[in-house]
Amino acid sequence: MFINKKKRRNRVIDSMISSDDFLKDNPIPNSPQREKIKICFIDDEGYYSLDKLQSLGYKDTTVKYQFNSLDEFDSFNVIFCDIQGIGSAQYPTNKGFDVAVELKKRYPNCCVFIYTGIDSSNYPAIPSDIKLVSKQTQLKDIVAILDKECEKFWNPVAAWKEIESKMREEQMPNKFIALLEDDFYQSAISGNNEISNDSKIEKQFNFEKAKFYITTAISIIDIILKIRG
Repeated sequence: MFINKKKRRNRVIDSMISSDDFLKDNPIPNSPQREKIKICFIDDEGYYSLDKLQSLGYKDTTVKYQFNSLDEFDSFNVIFCDIQGIGSAQYPTNKGFDVAVELKKRYPNCCVFIYTGIDSSNYPAIPSDIKLVSKQTQLKDIVAILDKECEKFWNPVAAWKEIESKMREEQMPNKFIALLEDDFYQSAISGNNEISNDSKIEKQFNFEKAKFYITTAISIIDIILKIRG
């Protein structure tokens, strides 16, 4: 059933009332790591709890109502992407849905969410590495989702588990996984990205999937070290 913008906007605002009540009685503890996470909401209607989310520590949160190129999102760690009202010029068929899919392909370490107030069943199946979040989700739950999904940006153990899980699924060679794991944790301990200087892995495993995971590991270590400061 079609829901016009005004009704959708009112439903979103109504859903935030319970969030305000919750925050009064159950303040969510702040976290210094939150301040360094870059978040973007792509939504032609904006994000109505922007100031509240920023007050809870996710200060580097912005809203884009439209965009010209996916290059504009290269610095973000988290992207919430609406599926209606945005991306029609670039992706006229599925609009924001295709924007989210292309963003995840281009920036695999970025946490990409399809963020919508409508039924998404009329769209293609959502890829497993993109999560669906309803616009009716309460603020406390948005924060909980962010804390869980962003842990990989400051916790090298969580980051490695995610990378390793994907490599196991694709049956990458055990030796490759072991070598990359050694360099990954060494980088996290030393505070220097040792992976980019380690040519022995690339020489032994010179194929596209290996290069992809090396690049992924380099990228996530760079983010961890940056957030660690």
